[in-house]
Amino acid sequence: MDTTPPKYADGLSPPHYAQNIAARAAAQAEPPAKAHQLNILPYIGAYRDVQLFRPGKPLPAYFCTIAHLGGHSLTLQKNSQSGPVVGYAHYRTSGSINCGIGPDERSLQWIPMRAQGECFRFEWQERKYSLRKAQGEDLGLGAVNLHGEHLKVVDEETQGIVALLISEGQSGAANATLKMAGGVKGEAEVLIVLAMLSWRDRIRRAGSLRPGEK
Repeated sequence: MDTTPPKYADGLSPPHYAQNIAARAAAQAEPPAKAHQLNILPYIGAYRDVQLFRPGKPLPAYFCTIAHLGGHSLTLQKNSQSGPVVGYAHYRTSGSINCGIGPDERSLQWIPMRAQGECFRFEWQERKYSLRKAQGEDLGLGAVNLHGEHLKVVDEETQGIVALLISEGQSGAANATLKMAGGVKGEAEVLIVLAMLSWRDRIRRAGSLRPGEK
């Protein structure tokens, strides 16, 4: 009878041991973040203000006040018009957009978005992004010219689309869908919302998709 102990690939563990460790690690790992979206709807009775809803939720996730004269260009509040402020945005005469993340003026983290050619460029958490006009391919429509306010945020390193704003109808329509990649949440989501709504409102005011135009 052979009493020689079995030999394993690592010299120590039975073959199934490593497999069990890997299986347990996979079971404990967090599932990959899922893409999500916000539905943008006009606020009844307001000229430009909008509400943003998560699908299937009766109450808004955000309320955005879009100023007509003076003050902040955009004020973003959580849930409703009476909810806490989570961010602001200013349009600059140079064509840039400044987005501020935070509850009040004193604690805001300002992220400048500079107009460069056909896009706005900005940095967030040591990564570079650009806010651009979306193309037909981005919406799965092939090489077609799009009409309306369709925008995207692109990771400059990977060239992956981080967020995509799809407007309903022609330019000037208030209804839109904002789709975001998994992992875009919290302050990153607030920044994306401010960036998209800022350029969208500038487009509606100026009638142009060029970043450098007022």
